[in-house]
Amino acid sequence: MGELATGIEEVLRRRRERLPEVRAEAARWRVIAESVGSLHDIGDDDARSRFAGLATRVGEALDALSAVESRLARENLCVGVSGRARVGKSTLLQSISGLSDEQIPTGPDVPVTAVRSRIVHSTARRAVLTTHTADSFLAEVIAPYHAELGIAGAPRTLAEFRERHYPVPSEDDVERHSAVGLYERLRRMQATLDSYAGLLDGQDLVVDVDRLRPYVAYPTNDEEKAGVVDRRYLAVREAVIECTFPQEEVHRLTLVDLPGLGELAAGAEESHVAGLRHGIDVVLLVTAASRDSSYFGKADQRTLKLLDVARGDVRSPKDFVRIVLNTGVERERVAVLRDRILADVNAGVDGQYFTLVEADLKDREDVERSILLPLLSDLVTTLGAMDDEVVAAAMRRAAGTAELVDLELPALVEATGDLATVEHEAVELVGSEARALRQRVSFALRRLVSRLQLQARDTGDNDAYLDSVTAVFTEIREWIGDGFGLGAEKWRERALLEIGAARNTSPFVAEEMSRLRVEISKRFSRIDAYFATLLHQTWDSVAEAFTGVLGPLLGAARGEDALRLLAKVFEDASCRTLRDAVADLLETRLDYRTQLHPRVRAALDGFNLEGIDPLTGEPMAQLVVTSDEAGLDRLESRLAELTEQAAYETMLALQRDAVVPSLVVHAAVEQFEDELIRSGRSEPEFARLARTYRHRLWSDELDRLETERRRAARVALLAEQIAGALADRRTA
Repeated sequence: MGELATGIEEVLRRRRERLPEVRAEAARWRVIAESVGSLHDIGDDDARSRFAGLATRVGEALDALSAVESRLARENLCVGVSGRARVGKSTLLQSISGLSDEQIPTGPDVPVTAVRSRIVHSTARRAVLTTHTADSFLAEVIAPYHAELGIAGAPRTLAEFRERHYPVPSEDDVERHSAVGLYERLRRMQATLDSYAGLLDGQDLVVDVDRLRPYVAYPTNDEEKAGVVDRRYLAVREAVIECTFPQEEVHRLTLVDLPGLGELAAGAEESHVAGLRHGIDVVLLVTAASRDSSYFGKADQRTLKLLDVARGDVRSPKDFVRIVLNTGVERERVAVLRDRILADVNAGVDGQYFTLVEADLKDREDVERSILLPLLSDLVTTLGAMDDEVVAAAMRRAAGTAELVDLELPALVEATGDLATVEHEAVELVGSEARALRQRVSFALRRLVSRLQLQARDTGDNDAYLDSVTAVFTEIREWIGDGFGLGAEKWRERALLEIGAARNTSPFVAEEMSRLRVEISKRFSRIDAYFATLLHQTWDSVAEAFTGVLGPLLGAARGEDALRLLAKVFEDASCRTLRDAVADLLETRLDYRTQLHPRVRAALDGFNLEGIDPLTGEPMAQLVVTSDEAGLDRLESRLAELTEQAAYETMLALQRDAVVPSLVVHAAVEQFEDELIRSGRSEPEFARLARTYRHRLWSDELDRLETERRRAARVALLAEQIAGALADRRTA
């Protein structure tokens, strides 16, 4: 290995030594960038705007570090070869690499190089082509033409591109005459789609270097004129050509062949600069005199401006760019062009801003002697300094961005919601809603109790009860008139038979009066239907106090069904006091036999065969008749009178107690309210109920708070990750 090759190895070794530090810093900033980027949709418009600005700054810092990381990780020195078309750029590449027109096409008249190529010194001899996908082809090749030409709606599929109509500008459309060439190129790509569509799969394609030309070069003029054109180069994103360079000292060298500037390709210059910025150590800018000009013209000056952007943080432009003057063409004009470069580029001082090197680019020995070996020798001494400048600038940018993140992040995190605050808000919401729930139930029950109390005190509110009692009395009178339920004839027939068999009226009368007394009592028990209705109405009213506030838990249930479901709801929430209150209420009994029969028993006790003589106080028979037809008439009449009187007195007794049902209902509901609202366990159990069913009762608000909580938790986690990465870099 010669001295130059050893020097190149040393430069690359020093790069590798610096790589871990930069790689670690880039990794930290990837964490920061990912975390900051994840905050883009959080907070109000102002916060989102500030997050977006912060993300942009972080992205710039990461881009710079990634570029440095890529720079230091390169295994070869990368020399870019740029310049206008037809000045000898491809010829220079051939002279250095040893390749021919089949691999690096040249041409004197039209642009030739169609694809960015990387030519790598290697013992292998092959080309690895990275192809477009259909999507990347449409986005990176076709869409820029649409943008340049102002054509709306770039095609989204190859089928759309195939069917798209691209008109020829009319003669009257003066403003579009300058775009004729772009339109024509777009139509050609469309017309030859079948020649390259099959390659648009994003896969790497390995080809022999001797068959490379159609993949990297534009068709020749003769091919265009022949009309059968293969444009498979349109499917290729980049070509990596591996071959052995003739110069032994350059075994760690990669040449980057970029399409010439000024070509008729939309977006070519932007693509050119992007390629230089991230993959080049130094650029050879090729220029040459032509039959028409010996000036370093506008196209060359524009190229220098683009290269100045690509230079990035390398301080000296002369370290990054060498101007290569091709002396092998228009030799008589070379001196003029040299003078113009001296005057227009270096302000009259040789090498002040850019180093000018000259060679006949077709002469391999001249290229090695005048361009390649001096360039590599200079890089051995200058590349380390350029690396220092690029690394230092990236680290400064990272440090400044870190200060900005440290300054901005706490305020932005606070603006998007503190996790602890949001969690407290959720707890406070449930507590507040629990108190409001209890208050609303209490208010509804208190109104119901007050209404029931008024009903219990006001007999005018008991018309339904009085009507029910009166209806039973009327029914009993009709029953009496119908032979005491047997029919008049049947009753008399039965009476005669039983009296005749006993030869005495007393047994029959005693038994019959007992039967009639029982029947009166049973018939008045039919007011239980009224009591049942009253209870159901009460359950409906009580349930209404809950259905409004616990609707999601009770659903469509009403009345007693709702109360039984309510008891189950309380049970499932371990609210046993509340459950027992509901259960006790549902145990309320309101019926004739339990509440009223004892009160009216006195009216029925006198309905017996024997009574007490009011004068002597001794027992006496109340109804004594003969056992003949006349006696039977008297018995029937007298029993009817006594039965109606007993029924009437029972009715009066029941009507006197008209308020009893209302009192029972009022007492039951009032006790229920006391137990539910004013017991010692009421408040904590309502709180427990609220906690248990919070997501069913207040889903919208809690979902909002849960969204805020998750967002705050996400922000807190991302902020912690960012802070950790920043702390990491401070201690690194």
